[in-house]
Amino acid sequence: MKSIVAFVLLGIVTVVLAVPKYDNCDEDVQNSFDKESCIEVHCESFKNETLQFSKLRAHSCPLVYCKEGEKYKGETPVDESKVYPDCCAKPICEKVAAVEQEKPVEKPVEKPVEKPVEAEKKQ
Repeated sequence: MKSIVAFVLLGIVTVVLAVPKYDNCDEDVQNSFDKESCIEVHCESFKNETLQFSKLRAHSCPLVYCKEGEKYKGETPVDESKVYPDCCAKPICEKVAAVEQEKPVEKPVEKPVEKPVEAEKKQ
């Protein structure tokens, strides 16, 4: 009895820790994606006597970026033990110092334009 309970719990933990998240998708669809992909896949099907319709939507992790006023320092690795979107990489950002943020833009120094001196006209 204990081994059956342990087997069931292990099966539940394995399903919960699977990285790809599938919604209403059959086994063929699930087998077409990498088991370690950090994605979410939604499947819709409709079938009657004359029409068969299937729709698949897949979402992957968004681009990693930092908010305004922060500097990008890197990102955390994909966490293969979690389900989408928790498995996605997270940005590592650092606040930019106020002095660095408000650094004035230096304008180029304008040199005075030298005009050629014309010889004096004698009358």
